[in-house]
Amino acid sequence: MPDSPDDLATYLKDAHLAAAARLQADYLDDADLIIDDDGVPTLKGRHRTAAGRPMAPGSCC
Repeated sequence: MPDSPDDLATYLKDAHLAAAARLQADYLDDADLIIDDDGVPTLKGRHRTAAGRPMAPGSCC
């Protein structure tokens, strides 16, 4: 961990920017995430088994 407040702020900022870059780079590969024209993110619903458990991707319909 950084030793000074300024170094901590820089560390956290860099970590946040790196996480945002990874999210943005992987967005197009995420079939479950939709961002509408207003910029609102939504997760697609998953089909569920009769017991209410999520089904494995590709196992339905």
